[in-house]
Amino acid sequence: MAIEFSVDSKDLLNVLKALFAGRARGKSAALDYVDIKAQEGEVEFVTTGMSSSLEVEVASSGCARVPFPLFERLFRKPVSIAAGLLLIRITEGQIQVGPTTLNHPGVTIQAVEGRIADLPIDASLADALALSYQFTPKEIADSGLWARFQSAQQKASNLIDDATRILEPLRIDRDSLSRFVFDEIKRRVAQR
Repeated sequence: MAIEFSVDSKDLLNVLKALFAGRARGKSAALDYVDIKAQEGEVEFVTTGMSSSLEVEVASSGCARVPFPLFERLFRKPVSIAAGLLLIRITEGQIQVGPTTLNHPGVTIQAVEGRIADLPIDASLADALALSYQFTPKEIADSGLWARFQSAQQKASNLIDDATRILEPLRIDRDSLSRFVFDEIKRRVAQR
């Protein structure tokens, strides 16, 4: 199954500037994926905390997920995109943008539904950890947030270890402290 659409290259690059605006390459690379959804004369680009869309000619509808570093390589400062109508074709493991074709195992075809879970790019540690109380692991992974969620879990574990060492004179054990932290996160989720 292929996703295929044609778009004016100038319009596309202008719309995608919003996805890259105000980000140094290091911060951009922290994003996991861009979901590209083409249907009914429109393409939408969705990544953590933001999205952009524009009118296109859709030859074959669908949704694909492209690793952000690959997407960035293709569109941040493109050298091979000529002015005029640009054909974009995405299949499992491959993305073609005009004359450039890149193979990558992270390029996947997804169900047409939107992302289930989302986080702002500047989400707090507590917000990232709260995902586990709102979504299943599969929903978190399908939304492209699994790496961010795991990183948050590791950071929380390190902070709990540090706090346990500090509170050792008060005989507060790690399990009690961990329960307290996650109960507080769960309580905040329930209050939303």
